[in-house]
Amino acid sequence: MKRIFSCLIAVILLLSFSFAYTVEESADVLVRLNLMKGYEDGSLRLENSITRAEFCSLIVRMMKKEGTTPDTEIRFSDMKETHWAFGTVLTAVSCGYLSGYADGTFKPSNSITYAETCAILVNVLGYNADITGKWPTNVMQKAEELKLNDGLQIEESSYKMTRGEVCVMLVNALGAVPKK
Repeated sequence: MKRIFSCLIAVILLLSFSFAYTVEESADVLVRLNLMKGYEDGSLRLENSITRAEFCSLIVRMMKKEGTTPDTEIRFSDMKETHWAFGTVLTAVSCGYLSGYADGTFKPSNSITYAETCAILVNVLGYNADITGKWPTNVMQKAEELKLNDGLQIEESSYKMTRGEVCVMLVNALGAVPKK
């Protein structure tokens, strides 16, 4: 994992002189890294909300796990094998980046919340064992500590993230130091 982040950081530095903090600059970095993909019309629709399934796709691409066979028996009652993100979601779960809900669902079409985004990125960076305190404040505080939310003014845990805001957090995560 450390090597993946080191390589991604090097690529970002080659693409720009400094890490991008605006929504547009962050999205541009992710597009150039082939992490963020647009819609069929070529637009990114950065102001639109982003679903849990779409976020999984970004995480799996960022961690270079796209196309790998998921190693999990976990199935979600609300996801059929025909769902476009079925394999991606199972890959993210089998890598330990995230999990579903306690009721056995994943809710792939739900907008991802700020707290969920923080939790997943903190987990991907390897800091999940350091989390103490009560959910969701604990993951939001760790994300702030890691500066994952730099450039954003979000404080409400249930806030539904936009595609652009997720871009900012992902670029910040690429610049964060993963736990050894």
